[in-house]
Amino acid sequence: MLDYYVLEDAKRKGLLVRQDTRNLEEMFYNVSTSQWEDCDFLLEYMDMENENFGQYTQISDKEAVVYLNRLMFMKFYDDGFAYPDL
Repeated sequence: MLDYYVLEDAKRKGLLVRQDTRNLEEMFYNVSTSQWEDCDFLLEYMDMENENFGQYTQISDKEAVVYLNRLMFMKFYDDGFAYPDL
């Protein structure tokens, strides 16, 4: 099973991260390459002592598909790419 998160801090605002709940492997969707790539971002958002604690929104599988489609649309059809709002 996969969990999806949209990060909300200033450095990674709008970044889509997925986490496999079986092995906790994380990947983020790299808009530049249009591929999922390994990462280890989520720990800092789950650590109460980190300044980024809680700065994410967990979204459903269906919401992740819609968000990913919006990312791809904006990449290919918008000259001034920015992550979409949720």
